[in-house]
Amino acid sequence: MDPLGPAKPQWSWRCCLTALLFQLLVAVCF
Repeated sequence: MDPLGPAKPQWSWRCCLTALLFQLLVAVCF
């Protein structure tokens, strides 16, 4: 899990959202 935990929830959800968007892009392109 995220070592920072609830200390930076905004960074956590933004990182997760970016990862999801990247996976979706890869799924569509490939």
